[in-house]
Amino acid sequence: MKAIIYLRTSTTEQHPEKQKDECMAFAKNLGYEIENIFYEQLSGFKQIERPEYEKVKTMAKNREIQAVIVWALDRWVR
Repeated sequence: MKAIIYLRTSTTEQHPEKQKDECMAFAKNLGYEIENIFYEQLSGFKQIERPEYEKVKTMAKNREIQAVIVWALDRWVR
């Protein structure tokens, strides 16, 4: 099953490596084929425009991927 990983950090002090490592392990355990990893460094509260997030949504709508893997739900919805 094709999937992407979406990573978001809110500040420059945060690093996405922990998110990435855990998402990769999750994908491997379930047999997902990772097509790409998208990363954004921005606040989910302050910045309305999230270009990478929009790319992922478009890929899902176009059925280019079957799953989006995120480290925590707040990384996706905020």
